[in-house]
Amino acid sequence: MEAEICSKIKARVIKILNSADMDGMTEYKLSEKRRVTVQDFKGKTMVSIRGYYQKDGKHFPSSKGLLKKIK
Repeated sequence: MEAEICSKIKARVIKILNSADMDGMTEYKLSEKRRVTVQDFKGKTMVSIRGYYQKDGKHFPSSKGLLKKIK
């Protein structure tokens, strides 16, 4: 089952990367608690997959996640 979830997430991330606006920051919601962000930072394109938590009705990024530079 975990392999199936990973496969679905991978397919969604690839779809997001193919449609992302590389001129700014693009954020996509994978689920209620996970988001993918594609952004330019110091001339490099970065992809962040991060968990979010809710506090006082607002969503905040958690320390759990990963950040990768796209070549």
